[in-house]
Amino acid sequence: VAQTVTLTRGGNATLWGSGAVAATVSLDDQAAYRPGLTGALGLTGGAFGEQGLSAQIGYGRGHWQGSLSVDARRADNDFRFRADPSLPEQKQTNSSLRQVNVRYDLYRRWSTGDELALHYWAAATERQIPPTLTQYESAAHQDDGAHRLSLRYRRERGAYSLKATAGYFAERLDFRDTLAGVDSRSRFDIALADVTVAIPMRYQQSLTVGGTGSYTRARVDDAYEGRPSEASGAVLGSYAVAWQNLRVQASARYGRAGGLSLGFTPALGLEYRLKPGLTLRGRLSRDYRAPTFNDRYYRPGGNPDLRAESGYSTELGGDWQSGGWTAGLTGFYRSVEDWILWARAPDQSFFAAYNLAAVTSSGLEPRLGFRKAWGERTALRIDGGYDYVLAVNERAVELPRIDEGQQLWYVPRHSGFATVDFRQNAWHVRYTHRWRGQTLGINDVVAPSQTGDVRVHFETPWRGQSILTFAEVRNVFDVDYQLIERRPLPGRHLRAGVRVTLGDARFRKT
Repeated sequence: VAQTVTLTRGGNATLWGSGAVAATVSLDDQAAYRPGLTGALGLTGGAFGEQGLSAQIGYGRGHWQGSLSVDARRADNDFRFRADPSLPEQKQTNSSLRQVNVRYDLYRRWSTGDELALHYWAAATERQIPPTLTQYESAAHQDDGAHRLSLRYRRERGAYSLKATAGYFAERLDFRDTLAGVDSRSRFDIALADVTVAIPMRYQQSLTVGGTGSYTRARVDDAYEGRPSEASGAVLGSYAVAWQNLRVQASARYGRAGGLSLGFTPALGLEYRLKPGLTLRGRLSRDYRAPTFNDRYYRPGGNPDLRAESGYSTELGGDWQSGGWTAGLTGFYRSVEDWILWARAPDQSFFAAYNLAAVTSSGLEPRLGFRKAWGERTALRIDGGYDYVLAVNERAVELPRIDEGQQLWYVPRHSGFATVDFRQNAWHVRYTHRWRGQTLGINDVVAPSQTGDVRVHFETPWRGQSILTFAEVRNVFDVDYQLIERRPLPGRHLRAGVRVTLGDARFRKT
């Protein structure tokens, strides 16, 4: 089974629904239908008590393909840090993690291009939540788990395709803190279904139509009254046409969630090839985020009369390629009204959810890359980028204190990255550098930071098998830094592991 992870930047609520305001991550998988038995076994270990085990076995015969995988991980996360340069080192406490994932996939295809796939995923995680720098100790503990089952049917006839999916999720999240006297247990049952049909047309035109629906029921001890439920649904369509060097795609969506109208959500995208190697692109869309169950039903503070956050996003950019060089520049602007915040009114002793804020964000994202290959065995890849993001509140809020024109919490105005990736025969070396500018936190300012990670791996065949060994050094420069104030992160530390592949049961990530 080959798994592909795709990141799509920009607002895309028309196709993906609530919350797709800045970017979307989509997962897809395809069965290879290789005959016989395949498998893989991996072991990892590292600093702060990290241990990991992964195992996969697959079997294919004719038009059938199945695979079972198990991943287990544990870590103590008891790294040492300094709360202040003038203070002695201390060890992080109440910070362990235990995690297990089990996945089963079964595929059946027909020679006509039809495929039926069954997916099951079970996950369980136990994590302790360490004290902040202003706490003496912590006893907070969170357990969460899920059982997720989906059935997918796919039919392809040339450019025509039909995809239909139905699923059921049973999820739990239990939070306990004996020092604070908190014991909260939540359960969610979710049923969902969606159908999309892509219809080819004459003259390089295509039409995609579909619909999606879900039903959610929740129980959170005394925090919710009874077992609130919510049904949501949407219909969507997309039309695309290509003419010489121009491609245009127009999309629209209309949906409702829990009796709340999410309105009409249009989007328009343009792509124009100015000349070989140079492409201009633009996009305009309306985006939204529906209130969560906590926003609407939590007691005290939930507000069933909340409106969905909504706004518009625009994007304009270009991509250039010549030889081994690539470059891109994207400028964007987003505006969101009815931003949901939990705040305390003057006559209340608790926080409640309100449509209080309005937010605008704009920025530039330049990118530069270089590729060079020497035959089939040696290759160099260099990528870099810088992000300038001006994301500000347009309305003042009393509690929590947010000034008009203030940058959003935890959103750096300046950030960047650089990656150097070199491959020589079976050796592969990668260095990644990240730079984050200063940000505002809820309680304190988060200082700027720069961190670097190095990964080396070696892959070689051995008696019909493939063996990959790797080593990583994270935070190479041993930087004291935080991404959230009062939450220290580990200094320089090592991870290493080995993975043995039997047959050809590899997972691909792009």
